[in-house]
Amino acid sequence: MDYEEIMQEIKSNLCGDELTDLQYLQTQLDKYKDHELSQELMWGIGRLIFETLPEHQKAELSDTLVTNIQVLGAVLEEAQNEIAEQNYERGLGLLESLVEKIDAAAPKFDADSEHEYLCFDNLLEEVLYTKLYNPGKVIRHVPREYSDTYLVYGNLLLEMGRLKEARRALLKANRWNPMKVETLFELGEIYKKNQQYKRYLEINMKALQHAYTARNLARCYRNLGFYYVEKQNYELATALYSFSVRFDKVSQIPGAALQYISHLSGQRAVPPSFQRCAELFAEHGIQFGPNDLVLSIAISLGDQAREAQAYEEAGYYYSLAYDLTGDPQVKAWIDALPVGEAN
Repeated sequence: MDYEEIMQEIKSNLCGDELTDLQYLQTQLDKYKDHELSQELMWGIGRLIFETLPEHQKAELSDTLVTNIQVLGAVLEEAQNEIAEQNYERGLGLLESLVEKIDAAAPKFDADSEHEYLCFDNLLEEVLYTKLYNPGKVIRHVPREYSDTYLVYGNLLLEMGRLKEARRALLKANRWNPMKVETLFELGEIYKKNQQYKRYLEINMKALQHAYTARNLARCYRNLGFYYVEKQNYELATALYSFSVRFDKVSQIPGAALQYISHLSGQRAVPPSFQRCAELFAEHGIQFGPNDLVLSIAISLGDQAREAQAYEEAGYYYSLAYDLTGDPQVKAWIDALPVGEAN
């Protein structure tokens, strides 16, 4: 049977009694944990477990349920759906239930001299972290939803103007996944609102070092451009905004920013040459383009995946490197990957 057939069979065996259905769904998690479609089925069954709960219990999850990764993901997804529909209090309640349980579990995952308990979005983040910050320690993984929950929670609190609480939540998101650039950006927004510009600079310089997508790299340069506008270094700000376009040609922010700089300086903001950008960045200790370590890891992971005939994964890592560099050699590797034969 395919995924839809299995899920339909599971749904057909639900009787409408909450306790009976929850017990049955737990047995189905065990039954299909080694199935070839296990990942999809675990999430589907997790969603059914969450939906089976009565409304008043969804925001009061038991410790047993919230430690089930599939249910954790289902609750987070539900909270995001509520936020997207502007049901902010409902989304906030679900998130607060999750963070309460994660906070309670956190002491079990304190780092020691040999181990760290973290989560990452992909292997590139993990390898980059070990290269930059983790000499000799063994990483043990916690659910990725630990970081994602605090990121969504922090974003919502930020939107609600609750800056101190948002900062605490985002620092916890960063504790679980210290490489997630999106978390650093949101922390940066809090520092910007509080006019803590030194911290704003520091966190965007860190994000620049971590960034492995062209879009995030462009945002780093735009954020640094904002900082140097505030510092009235209009030449460097112009260079940063102009350079960001190499990595994101869609954003309208650089054009508007150059007009604003022209207004502030009283003269037209002219994008400097590539060479002048390099000189200005070097003078101020700003990384020029993607981190070389990021590129080497992406290409290495692409090579390993290709050798293992995991062609979809290889294409993902090669594409990251290509988007950051436009290197025709990397494009040739992508084009040479077999189509439709990924593991």
